[in-house]
Amino acid sequence: MEGQRGRTGSGIHRSLAGALATAQLRRLQVGWAVSAVGGWVFFVALSVYAFDAGGATAVGAAALTRMVPAGLAAPLAGVLADRYSRRDVLFGAIVARALLLVGIGAAVAASAPLAVVLALGALFTIVATAHRPAQAALLPSLVETPHQLAASNAVWSAIDNGAFLVGAALSGALIATTSMADAFFVTAALFAVAAWPIARIERDPVPEYRARAEHARPIADAVYGFREVASDSRLRLVVGVLSISTMVEGAIDVLVATHQHWDHLSGFDQARDLFDQVTASGAPQVACDSETCRWQIAHGTKLPSVHPIDYLHRAYGLGANGAARNGSG
Repeated sequence: MEGQRGRTGSGIHRSLAGALATAQLRRLQVGWAVSAVGGWVFFVALSVYAFDAGGATAVGAAALTRMVPAGLAAPLAGVLADRYSRRDVLFGAIVARALLLVGIGAAVAASAPLAVVLALGALFTIVATAHRPAQAALLPSLVETPHQLAASNAVWSAIDNGAFLVGAALSGALIATTSMADAFFVTAALFAVAAWPIARIERDPVPEYRARAEHARPIADAVYGFREVASDSRLRLVVGVLSISTMVEGAIDVLVATHQHWDHLSGFDQARDLFDQVTASGAPQVACDSETCRWQIAHGTKLPSVHPIDYLHRAYGLGANGAARNGSG
């Protein structure tokens, strides 16, 4: 047991060392960490504001207006990361979100209609779709070894999960101690801080083959991607599992946001109907791709909760460590 703990600790240390090995990587990870926290502060603050304005229905509307336009804009955002400097796209996406948050804070302070705030929130999420493709494309050019790339991706994911907890706590503290408008203004300041380390990353050159605009076909590329998924059973399985888990996560996010607003001391009572339905289904376990949501489901239903990737491992005949069941690894 002690040896296993030692190996685990050593693995974490090696991952951190690899992900933060160079100044460029450190700037990228710091910028991502601050912006990820800011993103979750925004989500919680917007949900609470929507609930104040129109109850649980408004919370659902807020989630819908954020996610649908963002989904439609995602192919265009991917083209931006492909045609222009990835560092510039990343920096622009962060600065644009900071400015939009200032606008949201001003709209809230001026008691603007909920529709105005939700429209600005939709723009915020649309701009945010450019962040991950640009960061994912920029990362390989910043690393020096394959280990640094793998470690950076692992730390990226860990930061994303940790940012949810930090962002939710920070948002609650801001709302409880200041005002809704101030919460959005502080979040804007977080994105302004995140922009600083990104701006210090060396600008990546754009090769000629990427700069030629005549090859940019975002809609056609998106249609082609859907066709590829539809024609391959393995892709359908992966995309289907992740789509369902994302839908469930979104539903739980809305339930949790409304529940926390109604009574933050009453545990999981407001989500009890959902949890009771899960229990009544007779399923032996529940799948969800969010660590936080899995914790919520496990405590609310008393059922084991696993990541959808576990099912993919089983479907492809893989063991817990990715080795074939009928092989030695």
